[in-house]
Amino acid sequence: MGCPDAGWTFIANARMSWGGVRHTASESRARLTFEPKGGSGQRPARWSKDGRVDRIEMLGVGSMSTLLGRDPGAPVANRPTMNDVPTNELATRATSRRGFARIRIEHLGISYDTPNGRLTAMEDISFNIEGGEILCLVGPSGCGKSSLLNALSGFVAPTQGRIEVDGCEVGWSGLRRGVVFQEYALFPWRTARRNVEFGLEVRRLPPAQRTEIAQRALEQVGLTDFADFYPHRLSGGMRQRVAVARALAFDPDLMLMDEPFAALDEEMREELQGLVIKLWRETRKTFVYVTHSVQEAVYLADRVIVLTRNPTRVRGVITVDLPRPRDRLADEFHAYVKSLVRLIRQQN
Repeated sequence: MGCPDAGWTFIANARMSWGGVRHTASESRARLTFEPKGGSGQRPARWSKDGRVDRIEMLGVGSMSTLLGRDPGAPVANRPTMNDVPTNELATRATSRRGFARIRIEHLGISYDTPNGRLTAMEDISFNIEGGEILCLVGPSGCGKSSLLNALSGFVAPTQGRIEVDGCEVGWSGLRRGVVFQEYALFPWRTARRNVEFGLEVRRLPPAQRTEIAQRALEQVGLTDFADFYPHRLSGGMRQRVAVARALAFDPDLMLMDEPFAALDEEMREELQGLVIKLWRETRKTFVYVTHSVQEAVYLADRVIVLTRNPTRVRGVITVDLPRPRDRLADEFHAYVKSLVRLIRQQN
């Protein structure tokens, strides 16, 4: 049996990397356009023949919310466009989930061209992601956690190795991936519900269905009573809940979260960590969660991948065999924290 058609990547917080970028958003057509003005050495967005943006590289000038793009792992000519898929089929895709049993990362490597030559960011990374688990990636700053997450989301093409979903390479898997970054980057002129609806508008779902899905997603993150509030009236934690709801509305198979609560105070972080566990219990989606905090990793994860740096390699994998909800003050909890700290501090 062949692999399914290419899927979609839903970016809850897209970030730009060009030296000068002008971006516009047309709400009437629910469509984004981007015009690069020079660059920083990284590739700008790629455009397919139908004139729609395929890809945004990471990180630098400005930010833009809620972009729905084609899977950059698949060739443009073979990649489905929104014009190719009937509205009723898009609605079905947005409310149903294929799921997967296992993602296999095999001998993955990522290299970048720099003015001083080729830089190897990571090499020979191999591990599995089991369907329905929470997997945390931890390691020292600069160890490539975000680069690995970008490879899983399809933003960065590996220079060696492969990523397979149930035996099929990730670019052809039909896997829907929701990505939530640290910056929530909401549209300030849209209410919480309208921010959540934006990706569904891009998919051209009927208005009534968009509203229903968005309201359900806001209910999942505890913001039902704040659906009509604008971002400036929401706290930082509530804004990040909207960003999570925006990714959930797309009903992804895989949730990729890159330090989403790092900018929040400790009390709010713990509250939103509890939200992640709640969403995991309700949906049984697979979460891959990048964090600098070993305490956060022990609280959330079924397994923790510890990474080295220069270049990135897998140093070890720890299975957290603690019942949920987990007691952060328990001796068993701190034993796992100490084990992770020792592993991270070992010399490369």
